[in-house]
Amino acid sequence: MNFKQTSGQNPTVNLAINKSRIKKYGKKKSIPTYYLDKGQEFQIELYNPNQDKVLATIKLNGKIMLGSLVLRPGERVFLDRYLDSNNKFLFDTYDVDDSESAKKAIQKNGDLEVSFFREISHPPYNNYNHSYAGKINLNYGTSNLDYGTLDNNLYTGNVTTNLTNISKTNVSTDSLSFLTCGSVGAGTTTPDAKLDVTRSIETGMIDKGSESDQDLIPTHGDFEMVSFHVVEYKLLPKSQKKATALDYYKKYCGNCGAKCKTKFCSQCGAKQ
Repeated sequence: MNFKQTSGQNPTVNLAINKSRIKKYGKKKSIPTYYLDKGQEFQIELYNPNQDKVLATIKLNGKIMLGSLVLRPGERVFLDRYLDSNNKFLFDTYDVDDSESAKKAIQKNGDLEVSFFREISHPPYNNYNHSYAGKINLNYGTSNLDYGTLDNNLYTGNVTTNLTNISKTNVSTDSLSFLTCGSVGAGTTTPDAKLDVTRSIETGMIDKGSESDQDLIPTHGDFEMVSFHVVEYKLLPKSQKKATALDYYKKYCGNCGAKCKTKFCSQCGAKQ
């Protein structure tokens, strides 16, 4: 978990299933990790312990999710859906080659980052306004991310985005190169390099799941452009979870059949 020290208490972020927190793993000064099953839908629990409103932006798999969430003083929210669609958060897994290029491509898979911004009473020209608050609040007004670049917790460019009127850059197809694929036959060549795909690793991404019935309530507010607190997590498939000693010994004794939680059976004393 990365954070900046500030006065007052920092907001908290946890992952939950059916409003029950799930266990996170990791050592101090490292990014905590959650291990999830393929197809698991989950919630992001956010809590604001401060006496002022805070605005939260969320990055999934290294990309900023459109919209922003406003938490009122003392408010706790179990967000189960995207802010720009009513799809639930879903963890999906798939296999990739165990190669350096594939590992580089999936570096941001499963990254979850939440940044918090303080409310201000006299906003500068560029600010967050018209966000959503209360019961899960979406920013359909102006959340203002310009499709945002968030580098070192500082938004660059114009930080005002009208989510109801987003303009996208038009790209001319004349400036693009396309690779066409045809059948291998006379007059065609195939690469000589051989790719070893016998080994693979499982990776997981945060994706869109089933339809959510969670409502979003619009609100207004002005917030600083620089975050005062950032929380980071990594979501990984359960296949990548290393078994702990306790996990290893949670089995049945091969001698008497009693359940074992240690290196020796508590019933007959047999070594496991």
